[in-house]
Amino acid sequence: MTIETTGQLETSKLFQLTGRTVLVTGGAGGLGWTMACALADVGAKVFVTSNSTEPPHVGTYGTGSIRHIGFYDLSSSDGISDLISAVSEAVPQLDILVNNAGVYATTGLDDSDVETWDRMFDCNLKAVFFLTQGMIPLLKRAAEQGNRSRIINIGSVVGRFPASIVPYAISKSGVHHLTSILAGQLAKSGINVNAIAPGAFRTRMTEEALDAMGEEFEKSIPVGRIGAPSDIAATTVFLASAASEFLTGHVLPLDGGYADLLGVSLPE
Repeated sequence: MTIETTGQLETSKLFQLTGRTVLVTGGAGGLGWTMACALADVGAKVFVTSNSTEPPHVGTYGTGSIRHIGFYDLSSSDGISDLISAVSEAVPQLDILVNNAGVYATTGLDDSDVETWDRMFDCNLKAVFFLTQGMIPLLKRAAEQGNRSRIINIGSVVGRFPASIVPYAISKSGVHHLTSILAGQLAKSGINVNAIAPGAFRTRMTEEALDAMGEEFEKSIPVGRIGAPSDIAATTVFLASAASEFLTGHVLPLDGGYADLLGVSLPE
């Protein structure tokens, strides 16, 4: 089959987000802040939210900008509705929504309680659904301008296999399944929906758990290291940009091969 093209393919322009408006929840630190910086660096106007922590820098960043739009408890319906109102007042449309805000717990079969389950599902899963639901009009409005809008959900490697940290793993598995459902329902509205399933990255939320697992855990990752800021940055820019125009309904594992290759004997 012959593929005909017209003109030159300017690959670098595929990753530019100049003029695009982005919301990153939980964006004041950790992976959220890294993603916000990456998106601003390629030209986006990025709004970040947080629960209680101020972001380390706002204003011009790269060729774009970062603005802290406020403190919101997204585990509550009031927090979600307040954020939807704030974004709707700030911008006429939203090009990219990054559902990153979440909480973490290491509890399992023996030590999980109702409060932990509620906290995991309220923030990690219900907030993703109801915030997305409220942002759909803004995302559709942006898609009507000619560029497909994007929703990027942040799941987890532990949502992809039978992990022992039960409530957290199941809440993230729900995020992965929700991603597929949303992608199917929103594709014809010009909205692509994908998720990233990060593996081990060192953040304030995961630092204690990584320290407890020690060096042997890092060696067990097929690529031989934990994730770096550049890993999550590049993946987020790809999913937010024209480079992923033809990709929707997928969960991208960003775990160094941990979930899929662990236990597989690889040639040295």
